[in-house]
Amino acid sequence: MALSQDLICFLREQACKYETADFILADPVQFPHRYSNNQDIEVSAFVSQWVAYGSRKVFLKVLEHIHEMMDAGGGPWNYVNGTDWQKYSEMDEVLYRFNKWSHFAALCSILHDWYKTHVSLQDLATDAHAMTFVDNLARLMQHVPGIPLPGSRSANKRIWMFMRWMVRQNSVVDFGIWHNISQAELLVPVDTHVLQSARKLGLITSNSASLSCAGLLSGQMNQVFPGDPARADFALFCI
Repeated sequence: MALSQDLICFLREQACKYETADFILADPVQFPHRYSNNQDIEVSAFVSQWVAYGSRKVFLKVLEHIHEMMDAGGGPWNYVNGTDWQKYSEMDEVLYRFNKWSHFAALCSILHDWYKTHVSLQDLATDAHAMTFVDNLARLMQHVPGIPLPGSRSANKRIWMFMRWMVRQNSVVDFGIWHNISQAELLVPVDTHVLQSARKLGLITSNSASLSCAGLLSGQMNQVFPGDPARADFALFCI
């Protein structure tokens, strides 16, 4: 479906309005922005997306606590490469909603093993395709609750948000530290709010945040932001 020029202009204006440094202050992306080392950024971003669901006010407090803990261990990358997280391996207490401390330890354990032989998680994109990264990540972390299951047809909003952070170039919000995945392959991170905004604007008709819905919306947004469809995440932010 061809979009009207008025709608294209409106969405571009919205993206310019919200893709600013001020956006960072109340978003989970604020945590990786505390670091300058790419590996710290990557680990912080991955942990942050894992917790970023439900009440923003609550999960930001949880992430603050986790980052204080990781910083005490030398920063996010040093923390997962150390052993302090092992003390949570048998801890069944709730960390946040569906996430237990033992789940956090499982996530750290997988990152710990991964970084023994790899510099970055982007190496999971073995053929340089964004979808391959998601599939391989799901297999790598299939025993960690909150990570997409292999073959998931969900929109997997948080993983695509994480990839937006890592891949998109020339953004004051996103980092663009991964270079073997094209930002043109990114999907718009679709959650209930983005779904409702897209429906309100007549961009999609789907009632569910599915992978096919995210793909359809991203195709539409490529008309608005050629080669950078995930920028629409900012455009649909407050509609």
